Amino acid sequence: MAIVATLSKGYDLDYIWKQVDRDPAKDAASYYIQASETGGEPPGHWWGPGARALGFEPGQAVERKPYDLLFGERKSPDGTQLGRLPGNDLYTALLAAEPHATAERKRELRIEAVKKARQSPLFFDLTISLSKSISLFHASLGENARLARQAGDNDGDKYWSSLVGEVDDMIWQAVHAGFAYFQREAGYTRTGSHNTRVHGRETGQWREADLAVAHWLQHTSRDGDMQLHVHSQIAHVAKTATDGKWRAPDSLGYNEHIGAVAAIVSQHLEEALTARFGLEWTVRDDGHGFEITGIGGEMMRVFSSRRESISADLRGRAARFEQRYGRAPTQRELAHLAQASNFATRAAKHGALDLAQAHAGWADKLARTLGVPLASVAPSVWHSQSRRAGPRTRGADGTVLSELELARAAQKAVALAQQAESAWTRADVIKYLGRVLPRTGMDPAAAAALLEDLADRALASEFEPVTCLEAPEPGEVPASLLRADGRSVYQRHGGSRYATRAQLAMEERMVAQASASEAPRVSRAEAAYALSADPARLQDTLAGHAQDGRDAQDPRTGSGLREDQAAAALAALTDGRLVSVLNAPAGSGKTRVLAEAGRIWAEAGLGPVIGITPSQSARNTLAAGVPVCYNAAQFLGHLPGRRGARGPVRIGPGTLLVIDEASMLSGSDLADLIAYAKARGAKIILAGDISQLQAVENGGGMSLLAQTLGFARLAEPVRFRERWEQAASLRLRDGDTSVLADYDQHGRIIGGDPEQMMDAATAAYVALTAGGTDALLMAADHALRRELNRRIREDLINLGIVSGGPAVTIADGTRASPGDLILCTRNDHTVEAGEPGRALANGDLLRIEAITPDGLIVRRALDADPRTGQRRWTDRHFLFNRYENSELGYAVTDHAAQGRTVHSGLAVITGTEDRQHVLPGAQDPHLGGVHDADEEPGISGGVVGKVPVHMGKVPDSRQIFGGDGCLRAGAGRERRGRLSRPGPWSAAGRGSAR
Repeated sequence: MAIVATLSKGYDLDYIWKQVDRDPAKDAASYYIQASETGGEPPGHWWGPGARALGFEPGQAVERKPYDLLFGERKSPDGTQLGRLPGNDLYTALLAAEPHATAERKRELRIEAVKKARQSPLFFDLTISLSKSISLFHASLGENARLARQAGDNDGDKYWSSLVGEVDDMIWQAVHAGFAYFQREAGYTRTGSHNTRVHGRETGQWREADLAVAHWLQHTSRDGDMQLHVHSQIAHVAKTATDGKWRAPDSLGYNEHIGAVAAIVSQHLEEALTARFGLEWTVRDDGHGFEITGIGGEMMRVFSSRRESISADLRGRAARFEQRYGRAPTQRELAHLAQASNFATRAAKHGALDLAQAHAGWADKLARTLGVPLASVAPSVWHSQSRRAGPRTRGADGTVLSELELARAAQKAVALAQQAESAWTRADVIKYLGRVLPRTGMDPAAAAALLEDLADRALASEFEPVTCLEAPEPGEVPASLLRADGRSVYQRHGGSRYATRAQLAMEERMVAQASASEAPRVSRAEAAYALSADPARLQDTLAGHAQDGRDAQDPRTGSGLREDQAAAALAALTDGRLVSVLNAPAGSGKTRVLAEAGRIWAEAGLGPVIGITPSQSARNTLAAGVPVCYNAAQFLGHLPGRRGARGPVRIGPGTLLVIDEASMLSGSDLADLIAYAKARGAKIILAGDISQLQAVENGGGMSLLAQTLGFARLAEPVRFRERWEQAASLRLRDGDTSVLADYDQHGRIIGGDPEQMMDAATAAYVALTAGGTDALLMAADHALRRELNRRIREDLINLGIVSGGPAVTIADGTRASPGDLILCTRNDHTVEAGEPGRALANGDLLRIEAITPDGLIVRRALDADPRTGQRRWTDRHFLFNRYENSELGYAVTDHAAQGRTVHSGLAVITGTEDRQHVLPGAQDPHLGGVHDADEEPGISGGVVGKVPVHMGKVPDSRQIFGGDGCLRAGAGRERRGRLSRPGPWSAAGRGSAR
């Protein structure tokens, strides 16, 4: 399933609060129809019951006028208004009533229009990108047709062109299969009032709705590389099945099903290709599905290039600069010139696409690079004795998977879903089945149906015990109030979460053990004395009471801790529970609290203190205050693929385990640590932020314990240079929608289409790096991270900061050369990383100084200079010979960024992230997001306070995130302490931190 599906909103793509006095001609929807109207790309096709209701037959070509009416004005072909007016029309009406509005007032009117419209995007674009190997196979067929046509071979041209047509038909059938699933599972609208809740449930209804979709098959990326992809524009108005009215679809549920759509399209298409051409498939290195056997990574990477013309354009700009100013541009000035070159040479997708010319160019590029004729690729990978494609002979054994194979695939899919999330959905199982189910050449429609059938069997516990975490309806629901999916109309569609019985048993055991009250403790008087603090004041702080104005400005205890820090330490040291939870926003000093708690524990003579963290880089930070530290894998004795193989570090009674960044620990590791501490008579203090990202695999353990046990919360993030940022980060953390305006007013958010934002983020990062600033660029997923890294590296080579060669191959087949920054992705305790006793850690940033036969000569990045913000490096260089365990280090994922403090930070937000993904950008690099919680956070009585057990829980909240310049509703649902993912927003921005 190298086929990938992504979802984005469609409208004018500038950030919504900057959409003032927009040029109406700049319509995002026009991008798709222009590609077909100006030639080259095929026309779009209508699909869906909503399209049929508007008079469009399935497969009918999309024409300009009705297209503009539906996607531009939300009207039917006869001009009838469908649903509410779009936000732009409401804004125009509001602005007409106040013609002399100031810029600030216009911004307020825009916000008011968006809130009234409640359906800002005109459409959603679900883009299905086929794997590069399939794109290469398709291009090879087209190249053979071009060569036959060029040679005057009419029969050959007809033969090869017919094969291209067959593959195109397979693509369309697969996409339609995916959208049949999407219509069934995500085609709903909301009726009635959803503004009121009764017992936590909205009073409105969810009804089936018919979607209208325009599909567009396109052959190339913006950079002209072969990349088959289908843009599917889902109109943001749908016909309600019950009363025939047109309403905005409940797009909140779209994201849940994107992965499943990709799985169904992948299974359908790859089975069809297997049956027709006898293709074989190789599992991808990342486990995300398959690529065609015989089309290797080196060949695929040839067609993943970009902006080759930048170098020439940049040289011209630099020459003109020197001629004008009489000197060569500085590195920073070159970076700004490079940004101009980026935009000047960016290949916008407009104008006619000459496929014959494109095939000739691709063929020339492949021949020059690898010496392989493009025309030979398809015949070399299909399996036919005559080397001409023909229907594959399929025996019964060759197309039917055995029950054992099906059971193994289902068990693996459930395991992958459970490994990724502590609670998961039916759509998640379908997604993972698409990655593991073998391709056999069976009937494509049957193969797609098999994914859903296997998922249902898995949820029915046929392969292992699985539990639905959704509470049943309190009474019998009348048939008139049941939807086709069997659920009440008052119950949101989809969203049902599941967990294996093994997962639930582990969580229940973990909570029971953590609640034990026989753990060693320090007396309250002794702890207060060691903290040099007034016990009464600390108690008031824990209760969230005001201090009557006494020392209101950053009160400090004699130990140097703030009062909220000292109160949290007091609570953890004295409560006598096996596990105490400290919930702290980034930058609030939780690591300092752990170090001070460890000092008091040791001085009290209760036992030794050991620090534990999820990663080696976090361990290195904690070690400054807690000398004896391990990462969790070290402490528990894990080996690759073998949990606990070496056994845990031996501890005795009275040991204090302080666990930093505990929200990033996987549930299984946290459960093992708690069980071990209980067996050995130890005590645990967990410190982390339950509002930040959870563990990459099966997270939510700390949130579950915080909900069950209660927690102490630190009040104030102190790492920010500006006071407003401290308050803004906390508001963002707690889901305050209005905080986005603060970030916007301080120039921290830039909006635009994805390509522009990647270019802008690249240029901004390069400019900062050229000046030596310690900068961090964040992306939510690895695909975006890799693309940003590639663009940055190209710019740095053009600027002469990075050498073009010699180069080595690192992870993902990426090339790296002297001057490049690389990120270590695996701990290596055999390498001393530039300082005595400091081992190389996962997450270390390295700069390549030289390439030798023995490996890379590198230096490791240190914390930035606190005065200048300049990046600093170890004085000593060292040999790094396992560089295959590294990746380019310019852009990192949000998980890798969490916990890092930098001088300047940037983040690219695509529209699929949630609040947890945005928080690292807001709390270190200060990129903000908006949140609108319908219910109060699980903190009461002030920002600081010890939260009683019945109040210390994560809220069941609905949250709103701006996306690609607009607002969109998203929801997070608490399930037994788990955090599901809220909806998306989109922006890019930068800031600076101390």
